[in-house]
Amino acid sequence: MKKFVVLLLLSAAVSVQAVYRSSHSALIHQMELSLRGGVSGLTYRSDFGGLEPGGNTGFDMAYILMGKYVGFRVGAALDYSVSKFVKSGYTDGYSAINVQGSPIDVSYNLYLSESHRQTYVSVPLQLGFGVGDWRLFIGPKVMYNLSARYKESLDYAEVDVYYPEYDVTIYDALAYSTLSQQHVARGKMNDFRELWYGLAAETDYQFELGRSGKYLGVGVYLDYGFNAFNVSPSDNMTLLWLTDTRDGVPVSREFSAALEANHHQSGGQQLIRSFRYFDCGVKVSFLLSRESSSHSIRRCKTCPQYK
Repeated sequence: MKKFVVLLLLSAAVSVQAVYRSSHSALIHQMELSLRGGVSGLTYRSDFGGLEPGGNTGFDMAYILMGKYVGFRVGAALDYSVSKFVKSGYTDGYSAINVQGSPIDVSYNLYLSESHRQTYVSVPLQLGFGVGDWRLFIGPKVMYNLSARYKESLDYAEVDVYYPEYDVTIYDALAYSTLSQQHVARGKMNDFRELWYGLAAETDYQFELGRSGKYLGVGVYLDYGFNAFNVSPSDNMTLLWLTDTRDGVPVSREFSAALEANHHQSGGQQLIRSFRYFDCGVKVSFLLSRESSSHSIRRCKTCPQYK
C-alpha cells in the first residue's frame, strides 16, 4: 500500500510538472462523460478450476488538462463487473459417520460454476500524452468495493456412497434424494477485498462535433489490480457433503461456496487461494473542450506596450 501511495503522489507530481513545462502553448481543458464495457475477471490461483471472464460496464466522469503534448486526467467512475470460477468434472470425496452411526465413504463428480459480482467506485490519476486528436492516459487507480455477491451453480452431480460395513455402494445416490440434481445458491461475500489499487490505461481518438468545442471520443481501456486478495482459510472440508440418510439412502446435502471450500482428497487445500482484478474493453466519451492562455502570454509589466 505504501508503494502505491508513493506511485500516486509521484504520478500527480509528474503530471503537474509536465503540464507546466508544456504550457508555453495554450492549455486545453476538457470535461468528459463516458460509457465503457468489455470483459472482466479475477485471476484465480487454484489447482481445481480456472477463470471464465464475465462482463464489465461502467460510467465515468473526468477532468482533463492537456498542454501541447502532455497533460493529466483525474476522475471518478461507477463500475459493475462479473467473473466466473469454473471446473468441469470437479471431483472430491470424504469419509464420515451418518446419522444412523454407520461409516460411509462419499465421492462425487460435478460441474462447478461460481460467479463473483462487484459494484465499485474508482478514482484514476493518469499522466496523459497526445498528438493531434489522439490521446493516451496511464497511471494509478483506486477502486473501492460497494458490494460483492456470488452465485454458485452445481450441475450434473454424480454422488456415490460406499458402506464398508456391508460392502455396498450406492451409485448416483442423488437419484434417490428428495432434492433436485441442480443446486443454485446466492449470497453476499462478506470476507472480500474492499479496496483495490492498480494500473489504469486507456487511449482514444477524438472527433470534433462541429466547431462548438464538443468532441466524441472512441477508444479502449485496461485496468489491472496490483494487490492480490488472499482468501481466508475455512473449516469447510469439502464443496458438497451429505447431512442425513433415510434407510441408508442419502436424502439431504449441504454446499459451500467455492471461495469458502477446501478439497478434502488433496489434504484440505483451498479451492481458491487468491486472485487479482482485471478488466478491458471499449470506451465511448462525450467531451466539452475549451482553450485557455498559458503563463507565457500573461501581461509583461516591463514590456513597453504595457507601460
